[in-house]
Amino acid sequence: MKQIAFDAMWRFQKKGSSKWLTVCLPHDAMQTEKRDPDCPSGAATGFWPGGSYIYEKVLDVPAGYRDKAIWLRFEGIYEYSRIYVNGNLAAQSDNGYLDFTVQIDSFLKYGEANLLRVEVDNPGQNSRWYTGSGLYRPVSMLVKDKAHILPDGIRIRTLSLHPAVVQVDITMENCGDQEVKLPLKIEIQEAHAETTATLPAGETVSETLKLTLEEAKLWSHEHPELTKCAVTLGEETETLRFGIRTVEAVSGKGLLINGEPVKLYGACLHHDNGMLGAAAHRDAEYRRVRKLKELGYNAIRSAHNPISRALLDACDELGLYV
Repeated sequence: MKQIAFDAMWRFQKKGSSKWLTVCLPHDAMQTEKRDPDCPSGAATGFWPGGSYIYEKVLDVPAGYRDKAIWLRFEGIYEYSRIYVNGNLAAQSDNGYLDFTVQIDSFLKYGEANLLRVEVDNPGQNSRWYTGSGLYRPVSMLVKDKAHILPDGIRIRTLSLHPAVVQVDITMENCGDQEVKLPLKIEIQEAHAETTATLPAGETVSETLKLTLEEAKLWSHEHPELTKCAVTLGEETETLRFGIRTVEAVSGKGLLINGEPVKLYGACLHHDNGMLGAAAHRDAEYRRVRKLKELGYNAIRSAHNPISRALLDACDELGLYV
């Protein structure tokens, strides 16, 4: 898979304005508004009103991508969004926090310039905390073969610890017009598993493989050891990190992580970054987690919405339960 960052050089406009600005993502459009003591949401959003906005970007798609499957990944748009590719409505979302992907290869002109347009509407009176507006989290383009692992199509869970056994679930798809048989391989540290995936044309297929890891390092808030997993389908390899750990709630013992009792010292964490607004800058997300760890916290509760990929990555790396 090729993942292309798509955050630079967007054209931005408030609907009804004749003025275009050049912005980079993540971008909080709410901060382009004037604060209004009489705005409907009042103090809940710091007296920032909502608004309607347009984002545009030109996509230069090589002719060689004609035989590929192509998605856009939006990590979060606040709030109601519609995504157009060359004037065609490709997708829409009514959730301001969810990460989602949009397959766009059927709308593209290959070897030419393509216009991506995102229209966003935030009515303004919809929460009792600061929400931000617009493309406040990153956007990327995913390029895969016609027979591929679906975006976010790999799930890993720990089945046992001594020895560590993990289960890897893989969801694959074939957008081509012929059945394809491809070697499927999983590698985790010293362990690996292999099989052959048969992908009928136009269908989605799931495969489950289990691996035993003899010398696994376990993940906890005290020792956030991350393990790398590489999944290869044909010539495509996807790599992701995960923590090997078990989570149990046992009467009389409480919360057990890897069989050991853990008390949660947690904080409620809203998704904004103070004066940066809702824009989910990776460095700012990591700074928040690092500061919480330094203050003695070992857990967060997201308040009150799915949190960014960058914040989840920081919790994985630095050791916070979510």
